[in-house]
Amino acid sequence: MLFGEYLLEHGLVSESVLLAALDDQARSRPFTGTLAVDLGYLSVGQVLQVLNEQTITEKKFLATAIHLGFMNRSQADRIIALQRDRQTPIGQVLQQRAALSSKQLSEALKGYFGRPPEGVTENSQEEMAGTLNSGL
Repeated sequence: MLFGEYLLEHGLVSESVLLAALDDQARSRPFTGTLAVDLGYLSVGQVLQVLNEQTITEKKFLATAIHLGFMNRSQADRIIALQRDRQTPIGQVLQQRAALSSKQLSEALKGYFGRPPEGVTENSQEEMAGTLNSGL
């Protein structure tokens, strides 16, 4: 179960609030092409070629870059992981939208993960929830 589903099932957020927060979270995710250039996997010219090809094939950016031979699957996986890591955690987005207080988020994370193991902080729990919720 994703963290967003947990929040819905426990009545902590409405579906419309969660969907809006997920939209905000998606907008916080770095662009694939930007990360590919930053990591040295693609040049700006190659990004433009991928974008142009996408208009024809309607494939996703990374699939197109791999198809064109500009990147390999391992590089694509690294970009996907970085996007997930660099997006704003869903709990933080919900706090920014005033949909959850700090206390509500803390209690929800404790319920979602169970009592945190020794050494796991609420911040690390929130980071995990943001990562886990990116697929909702």
